[in-house]
Amino acid sequence: MSVFNTLRSVFSGIASAFAFARVSLANLFVVALLVIGIALLLSGPDQLDVPHGAALVVSPSGSIVEQKAAPDPLA
Repeated sequence: MSVFNTLRSVFSGIASAFAFARVSLANLFVVALLVIGIALLLSGPDQLDVPHGAALVVSPSGSIVEQKAAPDPLA
């Protein structure tokens, strides 16, 4: 075996190791995102206890418009 073939096989092995590490880390990242997403979905806020006959009070600020005005095309 010549030096060229030996170096070629060494660098080929290193490239394969890097490719395996890259794919493994990407898969671990996706699995971690899925686990975090599922944990966030399952740990939602507790049910809010609303008493019977309760009313929602909204305090808007600014002017209240019933219908949106069409923009002036020449403006």
